[in-house]
Amino acid sequence: MIKALLTGAAALCLAALPASADTFRTVSGSTAIRLNTAVLTPFFTNPAVNVVLTTNGAAKLGKTGVLSLPIVGGGVDVTDSDGEIIHSGGIKFSRVTATGLKTVVFTNFMLELKVSEPVTPPVPATATYTVTAIVSDNGNIPPAAGRIVLFDIPTAPTLTKAKKLVLNASALNLSTAATTLLNTTLVLPSSPAAPPLPASPAFTPGTNFGAAVFQAAFKKI
Repeated sequence: MIKALLTGAAALCLAALPASADTFRTVSGSTAIRLNTAVLTPFFTNPAVNVVLTTNGAAKLGKTGVLSLPIVGGGVDVTDSDGEIIHSGGIKFSRVTATGLKTVVFTNFMLELKVSEPVTPPVPATATYTVTAIVSDNGNIPPAAGRIVLFDIPTAPTLTKAKKLVLNASALNLSTAATTLLNTTLVLPSSPAAPPLPASPAFTPGTNFGAAVFQAAFKKI
């Protein structure tokens, strides 16, 4: 079962970006993530697991399975799609276990587009595309965690610039760090602490959480 729940918004910190002729600071907008219900539904409907997904802060989850997150800052260099887009709100996974309610909260999503410059001797440019988030489990920020990679984006998002900056990511894949945290905290089968529930699903690295469209109004800097 997927439910939408609004709670208090978290504070954000806008990272400084170098100015260039092709860099645009995002000032407002929203990101829509269409959840991969074919993959995620078993987590919410299997009575042996019964994970509940809700929203945090300004995020909203529609009945059609679209998660919306406000864009509140960042900037992108449109020549190489390098930069970041900062969001408000987040998502919360909950599960009642034999020892009580367990929760994992991901907030302050940040789309991070990192493109390295080629160097001499010849080393080709490389690029990584991720969505990071500040994480807490059962109300605590785990040691050495804080902000982690939540989703890996396997292919470069397509970018267009007209009245808005628009980036399309065809897949958001759960990272290894997020998978381990979810399975361990929620006591799902792949966790060493989990009870023997062989018919129950567990999150796996690379699980396609959904596709995303990032749309932001911008100012040239």
